[in-house]
Amino acid sequence: MGQGVVAPQMPRLFSGSEGHLALSSGISATLMYLGIFVSTLRYGKLADEGKANRLLGVGLISYSLSLVLLSLFHSEACIYMIRFLEGLALSAIYVAADFLLGRLSQVGERGKWLSFYGVALSFGLLLGPAIALTTAHWVSGDLASFFSINFVAILAIGLSYFAFRIRVPRLSREVFSTESNLHRPALISGGVYGYMEAGLVAVFPFLAIHYFNILPEYCLFTVLIAAAVTSVFWGWLADRLGPQRVVLFLLVLLFCGSLLFSGLFSGLLFGHQWSFPKHAIAYLSCVFFGVLARGMYPVAFAWLLKMLPESQYGFASGSFARAYGLGSLLGPMAAGGLVQILGPGGFFLAMGAGGAMGLAWVGRQGLMPARRKTAIEKLRA
Repeated sequence: MGQGVVAPQMPRLFSGSEGHLALSSGISATLMYLGIFVSTLRYGKLADEGKANRLLGVGLISYSLSLVLLSLFHSEACIYMIRFLEGLALSAIYVAADFLLGRLSQVGERGKWLSFYGVALSFGLLLGPAIALTTAHWVSGDLASFFSINFVAILAIGLSYFAFRIRVPRLSREVFSTESNLHRPALISGGVYGYMEAGLVAVFPFLAIHYFNILPEYCLFTVLIAAAVTSVFWGWLADRLGPQRVVLFLLVLLFCGSLLFSGLFSGLLFGHQWSFPKHAIAYLSCVFFGVLARGMYPVAFAWLLKMLPESQYGFASGSFARAYGLGSLLGPMAAGGLVQILGPGGFFLAMGAGGAMGLAWVGRQGLMPARRKTAIEKLRA
């Protein structure tokens, strides 16, 4: 909800920076993702030490404080500082929530429960703009923004009470491992997810206004509804077929689908100009990226946990959030740069490049070695 409320408010918060509004918004988002990137491993260690409930509670309180500060201070320097603190708080929430879902779910149902988390994220993001619009209907101007942001802050404070009361069964000392070897292909998949999501959020609203001639809010709703509707399906499929197969399929879909949309919009497919309506391509691509987004996150994280003992779930959660943060830092730069050079088709090429890089790493380090190992074991038998 907080992200859904804050994101549409950024142009108003930077009201004194009209000359470089896009740059200011981009810097503030980068600082938020930087806060996520630098803090995740420490938070993961705290979760492994049995402090996940306190991590979640303090994260919610800190996030509430960042929202209150955003509603009060609107200078550029203050917003940059607050957005970095917001990233630190969000990182604590992400790591603790991932850890708790991993520890409290059964192995055969982990993909399903992680997908429920994806559904919650989607509906929360949908409720954010709804809260802002409802508040604006009753209160006008800066007061509407103040009340909507602080309403979510109060909700976060209320949730922190329940977070502190969560109890996680402690592991015996015998099961703790000093090894910290993470399954790198699963982490790379999380990075690709962050790359795609951040690039979409940062660049697609610009395309919606200047190329597709539609309101970006409609694009956001389309993405989130598609994500919420299909998230549970991907989790169920991962529990049935194995998360590694589903991740590979999603990366192939990202690569091939992005190239298809690039060709449709650029008029290069089959060597002639398409008469396909631009707004139809926009909405179809929103559905496409929404479906991918809520599949890649829970399935990739379930794959990571599958390769580790429970004693390393906190470290895994922190590392996964760190990979997501790194991808989120790179996605907007790649998408924005290619759009600047090639036009709107460059956005889809940037997304396809992310899928191609993910495929190269996951195929080489994730699936192929496992297949070779199985073949060797059969020969030995």
